Amino acid sequence: MSGLTRPLAPLVFASAFMLGQPAYAQQPDPIGLALLTGSCTGCHGVAGEGSGGVPAIASTRSRAEFVAVMQAFRQDQGNPTIMNRIARGYSAAEIVLMAERFARPD
Repeated sequence: MSGLTRPLAPLVFASAFMLGQPAYAQQPDPIGLALLTGSCTGCHGVAGEGSGGVPAIASTRSRAEFVAVMQAFRQDQGNPTIMNRIARGYSAAEIVLMAERFARPD
C-alpha cells in the first residue's frame, strides 16, 4: 500500500460504515486503529478491561451504543467526567473506528 493511500484507509472504512456499506468492503488499518485508540488504553487498560474505578469499555456495548455514548460525551450530556473533554477531540469517523476495536461483536 502506498504512503498516500494508507492514511486514507480508516476514513474510507468509517465513511462506508456510517453509510451502511458492508464492513468487509474496507477493513480499518490495524496500526492506525491502535494509534487512535492508544489514548483510551491509558485509562481503560490495554484491552479496554477497565480497573480501579475506570469502567471497562471492551465488549460492554454494541457498536451503535458505543458511538452513541461517545457522541453524548462530545455534547456534554450525561455524567460529567474527563470523557466529556476527551471525546470532543475525536471526529465522528474516529469514534466509529474506536467502536470497531472496543464494541461487542455483533
